[in-house]
Amino acid sequence: MTTYISAVFHKDIRTVEFTAANGDKMLRTGGTLAWLLNNPGNLRPGGKYVSMIGQADTASGKFAIFSSVEEGRKEKRALLRRKYNDMTLYNAMHTYAPEGENDTAKYLAFVRKKSGATDQTVIKDMTDEQFNGMVAAMEQYEGFNANADTRKEKIVHATQVSLSDGAKPLPSFPVVAKTSTGKEKKLTTNAYGVLPAFITSKPGEMVQLFAEEAGKVGTKIGEFVLDQASTSLLFARPLVTALAGSQPHNPDGGPRETKRAPIRYVIQPKDTLGTVASKFKTSVDELVSNNRIRDRNKVFPGEVIWIYGPAPQGSASGAAGNDAAPAAAKNSYAIKRGDTLSGIADRHGVSVDQLMAANPAIKDRNKISPGQSIN
Repeated sequence: MTTYISAVFHKDIRTVEFTAANGDKMLRTGGTLAWLLNNPGNLRPGGKYVSMIGQADTASGKFAIFSSVEEGRKEKRALLRRKYNDMTLYNAMHTYAPEGENDTAKYLAFVRKKSGATDQTVIKDMTDEQFNGMVAAMEQYEGFNANADTRKEKIVHATQVSLSDGAKPLPSFPVVAKTSTGKEKKLTTNAYGVLPAFITSKPGEMVQLFAEEAGKVGTKIGEFVLDQASTSLLFARPLVTALAGSQPHNPDGGPRETKRAPIRYVIQPKDTLGTVASKFKTSVDELVSNNRIRDRNKVFPGEVIWIYGPAPQGSASGAAGNDAAPAAAKNSYAIKRGDTLSGIADRHGVSVDQLMAANPAIKDRNKISPGQSIN
């Protein structure tokens, strides 16, 4: 099963662009908003959602986007346990679907009938059958399965291009892209020097990249062919800076090495520590040392590492292999009913990745048991 690591909602065309770990894209349109976003509970962003990979700004407000519908269902169940567990069904439904935004009485009656619970049944006292019935009824009432005949999904291949000056990424860098089919488009890199993905619509199509200089097509950066497989490319473009004044004819000493300030980098699909080190003209050993990575062969898309030095004070490295767990995470904690790793991490000021690194016995971040002890 494909794992999606990020998602973007294009409001103007009502399409979600999911990005897989291998760089492939899935374009999803049609259906209901709940289906479109893998969000059967129509959950809003801002909660402690482990599998949220993006958010959609829609006409009805903002909603979370999850990596799969299964993960969306898990987050819905976790939310009910986390926030509504001690409420009666009546109070839970009036909180979850307030009367100012919903026909709460009708919603409650539907859930009550499908679950077999009463208004006064406390969520935590429900049988498994009642709880599962409540969740299924809420999903049905929220309209997840409506408009199924309009659902469309398309897997496309993409080329991800990063620009560097040979030492660090080029953020907010203007580029002109020209294709062999005569199309021309102006693009700009993001904060990490990455251009918007180039989707393969015609395999074999050539793309040429030029720097935009003074509003016009300038120096050629490079070219590539759109293939039938997703890939990531790096173009290093040396920058020449002209300084006023002249240098002395006999300067004292040789070239001076300028110490480079640490920069934050997010691991991209297909990255390895070797490719990152090559991209930024550093070494794998330095990356491992700066980020205290235990296994140099394991980095994952979305992780944050620091280059040219350790993370500045007050910044988290985000590397999955970071050995330095905050002091708060070193104390033993007994998991209680309704706990989630994200909730525990939030209370102790650490990340879920840090908790899992400190507790290698936990293999699935979504599976912890009451009474289990973690560090």
